[in-house]
Amino acid sequence: MGEALKKSSGTKLPKLEELYKKLVSDLSRDPHSKEVQEITHDIANEIKKQNEAFKVDVGENYLGYVADLYLSDSIYIKGIDEKYEKGASEFIGKALKFYSENNKS
Repeated sequence: MGEALKKSSGTKLPKLEELYKKLVSDLSRDPHSKEVQEITHDIANEIKKQNEAFKVDVGENYLGYVADLYLSDSIYIKGIDEKYEKGASEFIGKALKFYSENNKS
């Protein structure tokens, strides 16, 4: 459990939280851009590590499913937009959706 909740060396935030903050730091970027997709790749890897640490089997296309939550679940959208800023949920959803569609494993 300690590995999954490991904090980033530069902050007191868990690594995944730090990556999401980095992802939404500039919502004017294209969610499909190389820069955004590199951050999204890091998020995908961190989610995978956490799921392995907790022995969670999420099945196929988990990121696609999560992307759909960010894009269409009103409660999810409200929570994410309140946590970061208006439009953050849509931005994260688009970035994750593009990543999941272009990085099938």
